[in-house]
Amino acid sequence: MHHSQNQRAFTLIEALITLAIAGILIHSGAPALSAALKRYQLNTFAEQSLALIQASRLEAISRANPVTWCPLNNQNECKTENAAHLAVFEDSNNNQILDSGETLIAQAPLATEQQVAMNGHKDTIRFLANGRTYQPASVYLCIDGVAKKLTVSFTGRIYQLKEETPLNCPD
Repeated sequence: MHHSQNQRAFTLIEALITLAIAGILIHSGAPALSAALKRYQLNTFAEQSLALIQASRLEAISRANPVTWCPLNNQNECKTENAAHLAVFEDSNNNQILDSGETLIAQAPLATEQQVAMNGHKDTIRFLANGRTYQPASVYLCIDGVAKKLTVSFTGRIYQLKEETPLNCPD
């Protein structure tokens, strides 16, 4: 008995061409995927930072005492350089250092690729008991040279601006 089969299989050349096209498509989509992932990480970083800054203002009002937000290094100093955490605390002596006896209200660790830069020579945002700041501030939240800018006005209002590539992001 002889059965005729009308089956068609892929030839080796057809399979190789299909794999080559798939490889090209994957390779061309990787940069877009990488950029989307970086934007997602930056947005998450900005949202976390924004929440901590807002919490600082609310804590200052509710405690009726000044409250400081800053990038904190491992020596508990408010410094953008080598910052390990974002911190909110009552800096009772206003020395920009989290001293023993001062209340740490909140903190969030910074990942290795996350960096913070601020305008001027300031490394803190200090909210007064009425929710206002001592001076306005711009905070650049950086990941791989791309940043989001947060601006805090004298009145304590916080504005989140679009992505940018600022000159003052650390290298």
